[in-house]
This record gives sequence, C-alpha cells and structure tokens, in this order.
Amino acid sequence: MGDRAPATTTEALVPAAVTAALRVVLRTALAAEDVEALLRGSEVSTLPPDRIEAEGGGAGLNLFCYRVVPRTDARPVPTSLDGVPDPDLAVDLHYLLSAHGHEDLAAELLLGVGIRALWETPTLDPRSISPDDLDAGRLNGPLARALAELERIPIIPESLPVEDMSRLWSSLATPYRPSATFRVSVRS
Repeated sequence: MGDRAPATTTEALVPAAVTAALRVVLRTALAAEDVEALLRGSEVSTLPPDRIEAEGGGAGLNLFCYRVVPRTDARPVPTSLDGVPDPDLAVDLHYLLSAHGHEDLAAELLLGVGIRALWETPTLDPRSISPDDLDAGRLNGPLARALAELERIPIIPESLPVEDMSRLWSSLATPYRPSATFRVSVRS
C-alpha cells in the first residue's frame, strides 16, 4: 500500500464546499451593493434552474453546478514502489450563474453584481470563508473542513457559444434566464 490513505469523506465534499463558498462570495457582493434596498428581497440559491420560481417569488441569483469534469491532466502518476497513485481529487466544476426576478431590470442588475463579484475574485481563498457563513445547516462543519484542505481556487469566466448555451438551457427543461458560465478548478 502507498503512504496515503484512500479518498476521504472530506474529499467527497469538495464540490459542495466550493459551491457553498462561492455562494458566500455572491451573498457578500449583494449585501455590499445594497441590492436589498433596490429590489424586494434577493437571495442566492444553488438549486437546479427548473426548481427556481421566477413568478411570484423574489429576485435572486442562482449558482448551479451543471458539470463536473475529472481533470485527467492532473491525475497523478504512481508515487510509491507498489504503484499506488496519489489519490488527490482534481476536478473542474462548471457553474451556470443565472438571475431571476419579475421587477423590471431585476435579473440584469443581479446578474451584473454576480458576474462582477466572481470576476473580481479570480482566486478564491477557501480559508477566508467562515464556517458560519456557509449557511448549509448541519453540513457547515464538514464543508468547512473540506474547504480548509484546499489551496487557492481559480475562478475562470467561460464564454459558451450561443448553440452550447441554448443546448444547456434546453437540457435543464426550463425557460432561459440571463446567465453566465464559470469554471472552477479544484485540487484537494
């Protein structure tokens, strides 16, 4: 056997922990812009887009991890005499950031704040996120531990061609909303 233990439950929590940390970044940006004063409520959710109610509900941003791709380029070569590879998890998380609201220009305002927040955070420092801010109920502790094991995380804006964006929204079986895509590369 190798020197390292197999992937832990903490590593399995990495996608959820990164999503929770990004939600903190977006909530902080909405509070800093005082969007609440401009709109009748605003929230940041992490639900599949077909579960977001645009009619009758408040305005908000939704951060949905629509694709997880193992990074084969980062897959380690065997590091011990018995050929057991280093089990670090390396994935690219692809996010769809969308906005909704029924007030005039609400979605555009929210999406602008969200895009700028992620643009101005080219690298997320997981240690800067307080466990209390994760707002994930009983998962706060485990998610905080998973974040603490990560190095700085790059947040990269992506530009999907119109056809790909159309296919993405069609596959989600929900009406199109103003949106942007981001890729987050994680290695634990």
